[in-house]
Formats: sequence, C-alpha cells, structure tokens
Amino acid sequence: MGTNKKKQEQSAQLRNKAERMVMEKKFHPSSAVFEDPLKLIHELQTFQIELELQNEALRNAQDALEKSEHNYTQLYEFAPVGYITVNPKGVILKSNLTFAGMLSIERKDLIDHFLSDYIHSEDQDIYYRYLRDLSDLKTLQVCELRLQKKKGPPFDVQLESTVVPCETKTSWQYRIAIMDIGERKQVEKELAKYREHLEDLVARRTARLQQEILEHKRTQAERTRVEAQLQQAKRMETIGTLAGGIAHDFNNILFPLIGFTEISLAALSENHPIKENLENILQGALRAGDLVQQILTFSSLSEVEQKPILLRPVIEEAIKLLRPTIPANIEIRQEFCVDPPFVLASSTQIYEVILNLCTNAYHAMEETGGTLKICLSRAAPGLDLNLPSGEYCCLHISDTGTGIPPDIQNKIFDPYFTTKGLGKGSGLGLSVVHGIVTSHRGAVRVESEPGQGSVFTVFLPMISQLIKTEAKPDIRTNPIGSERILFVDDEPLIVKFGIQFLNILGYQVTGKTSCTQALKLFESDPDYFDLVITDMAMPDIQGTQFAKSLIEIRPDIPIIICSGYSEKLDNESAKALGIMGYIKKPIRTNEMSLKIRLVLDQVLDRKNKSGAK
Repeated sequence: MGTNKKKQEQSAQLRNKAERMVMEKKFHPSSAVFEDPLKLIHELQTFQIELELQNEALRNAQDALEKSEHNYTQLYEFAPVGYITVNPKGVILKSNLTFAGMLSIERKDLIDHFLSDYIHSEDQDIYYRYLRDLSDLKTLQVCELRLQKKKGPPFDVQLESTVVPCETKTSWQYRIAIMDIGERKQVEKELAKYREHLEDLVARRTARLQQEILEHKRTQAERTRVEAQLQQAKRMETIGTLAGGIAHDFNNILFPLIGFTEISLAALSENHPIKENLENILQGALRAGDLVQQILTFSSLSEVEQKPILLRPVIEEAIKLLRPTIPANIEIRQEFCVDPPFVLASSTQIYEVILNLCTNAYHAMEETGGTLKICLSRAAPGLDLNLPSGEYCCLHISDTGTGIPPDIQNKIFDPYFTTKGLGKGSGLGLSVVHGIVTSHRGAVRVESEPGQGSVFTVFLPMISQLIKTEAKPDIRTNPIGSERILFVDDEPLIVKFGIQFLNILGYQVTGKTSCTQALKLFESDPDYFDLVITDMAMPDIQGTQFAKSLIEIRPDIPIIICSGYSEKLDNESAKALGIMGYIKKPIRTNEMSLKIRLVLDQVLDRKNKSGAK
C-alpha cells in the first residue's frame, strides 16, 4: 500500500515538472499541423504514448534500484563479517548489524564512538600501530587482536582495512572488515598442541632410537669382545692341549734323567770329583720339571699349590732367565731388604708375575734403552688398596720408558687390553698379574706419567718364617723291600731305570714296555706279583683300562699308576678305580720308594687284620 502511494507521488511530481517545462519551452508548431487538426491530434496521442512508455521504463528502473538497494542493505547488514567505517582518528562513522551483534550492543551505541573503546587493553598497541600504518601507507592493512564485550570474555578477530577518500576528497576514511577468528585460533591452538605432542613423540622416539643404537653398539662391542675372548680361549685350549702333550713327553724324558742322576749320586762318596757335576745336572732337571709345571699352570691344566716361600730366590731366578732376552741397552738393578720376607704363595705364579711385569718394562724401553729396577722390601700398603691389616712385603718393578697415558691407566688390567703391536702381546699379561696377586690376598698399584716411565708395586701378605715346610727325605734313606714288582712303561729308558733302582732297594722286578705283554704275563700267574707299577699313557692299552683288567683277574692286586700328564686321572679318580697309588712324573727316587713301601705296607696291614679275625 505504501509503495503505490509513493509511485503516485512520483508520477504527480513528474507531471508537474513536465507542465512547467512545456510552459517554459517555446513551442512553434508547423503550419501543416495547425492546418490539419486530425494530424495534430495524432501527434499528441503519439507523444502521450511515448511519455507513458518512458514513465513505465522509469518506474521499472526505480523498482530495480530499490530492489538492488534492499539486497545491498541485506548483504551489508547481515554479512558474516562485521563492516565499519572509521575516520582517521578511529571514530566509528558507520557499522553493520553484524559488528554490533559481535559486541552484543545496539548499533546506534557504536556510532561516534572510538573503535579503541572495544579493543582489549592488552592489544591497544597493536591497534594504534595498525592505524598508523593505514595513515602512513594508505594501503591494505591486516592485523589480529582481541575485542572486548561489555560482558563476557574477549574474542579474537582479524581487521582488514582499505583507505577511501571522502566526498570532498580532502580527507580519508577507513573501511574495515572484521572477522571473528575464534574458531580458527582454537584450531591453531589444537594444532599447536598436537604439533607439540608429535614433537614430543618424535623426541622420545629419537631418544629411544639413540638408546637402541647405543645398546646395539654396546651389544656389538660386547659381542666382539666375547668373540675375541672365545678366540683367545680356543687358542689357550690349543696351547693347553699342546702343553699337556709337551708335559707328558718332557716328564718322561726327565724321569729317568733325575732317577739315574740320583742313583749315581747315592753311589758316590761325599768327596767324589764328579759329584758336584751330577748335583748340577739334578738341579737343572728339577728346574726343568718346575718349568713344565709352570707351563701347565699357565695353561690352566694344573692346580696351584701355595706354600711358604722366600721371594728373593724366585726373583733372582726370574731375572736370570730374563737377562738373555733383554736388550743390552737396558740396565737391570736389584735391591733386596736385609731380612728376606716369607710369603704363602705359589713360586710358579710369583715367577709368572715377575716375568710379566719385567717383560712389559723392557718393552717400554726397547727403542731408547733405560733402567729396569727390581726392589724387594717391607712396606705398609695405602688405605686405598683396601687390604687387611698386617705385615706386607713390597715388590717394586720400575722402568724409565715411555710411561702409560692417564686415560688408559684404569684399563690396563682388563683382559685382552693391549697397546702393543701385533706379535708383542695378547693383552693377558697384566690381567694375569692382577688375578694372581689377588688370589694371593694382595694388591697391585701402578704409577706412571707419559715420558717418565712406570712403577708397578705388588703388595703380598707376609708370614712367619717359622712355618715349617715338609722336609724332603734324604736319598740314602729310601725304604727297602723284597717283593716281586711288575714295572710297565712304553719308554725303555724308564723301564731300565725302574728295574735298576728297585733292584738296588731289594725288590724283584720284571719290566715290560707293553700293557698287552704285561697282561699276558700276569694272566699266566696272577699270584706271582705283589705289586704292579704302570704308566697312564700307554700306546696299546690305557693305564686305567690295564688296571681294570688286572683287578678283574685278581681283585686284591695293588697297583700304582704314573703319569707325565693326564686330565682324566688324579688321586681321587685313581682310588675310585681301585688303584692304590698315583704318582706324577718326573718322580724322585725317594718319592717312588716311599709310595711303593706305603702301598705294600697297606696291603700287608690289610692281610694281618684279616688273619687276626
């Protein structure tokens, strides 16, 4: 209804305007029109229709314009973003309903107010810097800040502005689009939190992977070390097997050498000119026997026995052995305390300690020469060594060589650790030294500086020299007898010695170099022999199997078995087989005579007890 009225008003206004224009316009119709009234009427009708058409076109244009204006108003007022126009001072000149809705206030309350009134206090600097950039640059500007409602929390928005001139074109206005970016900010926060979570996961996974890589490297290193130890163990096993074979053969050589020498010494007068030579031969043979024992000990093929010993003779013997191997440009000095200390130890192992330490010392001086010094004294160990209280002897072995770098001094006692070149060392020397000294309830200290040499100090607990050692019986006090003995060994020289020595003692001896021959002889008359002495490692029949066969024939036959070296036989296992005696080669004459007499007397005692019953 209002629209029609408006249209009528517009038509009336147009009519009035037209009449005024007609009256103002000088109309000069042609004479032809006035002469023909009908033609004049036609012209007027045509003109009227033309005017009506123009009016209709105007009305349609007006309707379209109104519709467009309405649509624009709808788009502007209810756009998804807020629109405002501000002057250069930031005063709001115009606003759509959307922006008013953002702030939850009436639009009329926005007009002529500063936009800064609705910006969060902490973001004022951002806003004024934004206004300054608009004023200075006159280009599109974008910023993000927070708007503050009168009630409720602040919310994030983005301002996007353009600069437009006023109608006068002498000043400027800023048209600002305001977008609520709260959801976007929330998504960004979630993404940042998720990114942080992912980074944390990546960091932890990376750390775990680094740990796994480190563990893998450690495992590989440990595997390499174990493989090296296994290889070394295999080498040591091979050395042990070889050492066992050498020990057996060497002891078979030493047995008759020692035996015949002792027989010869016993047959000579005290002042015989060759007696001293024979004693020297005996000493050499006994020392050779000790070396065989040392080889077996080093190869872990023999148990270590500790007994009271004087250290000085062991040290002197070791130096005597080392001297030919040490270059002439290395001087050896020795210092011993006046009162020599006794220790409870294995001379073989102490010998090994000295050899290892002295060998390392001269290796450190091989190129430049120097001084190797060995000192034996009494000294108290430091508290840092954690040794029990008591008296200790102190063995110093020092050199003037290259010294040991500080960063590896705590590794030198580790198994297989070595700084020597190929063929110079296995890395076992110092670990063996440490193990031996520890097993003797002692400790080792090392002091060294690069270029200043090294000092190894070994502390061992002392014992009273009054501790009695087992005295060896004199060679001329060997017990005698008259029993019949079967002596079996595959070495003819050993059999020859056995027959000769036992005959001297009064025994009736039959010697054989084959278990097969001896077994046939025994089977022919089992009760003839009172005792059988056999070697363990016989080529035809093993000594233990030979003993079993003898016992099957005659259960009460006393048997003594001898061995240059055997992993399978000792005193306990021999007794378990029914063998009454076990002796290790090389055998001293007094040891053999005592063992024979002991076994025969045990048999005799057993018979006497049985007869008494």
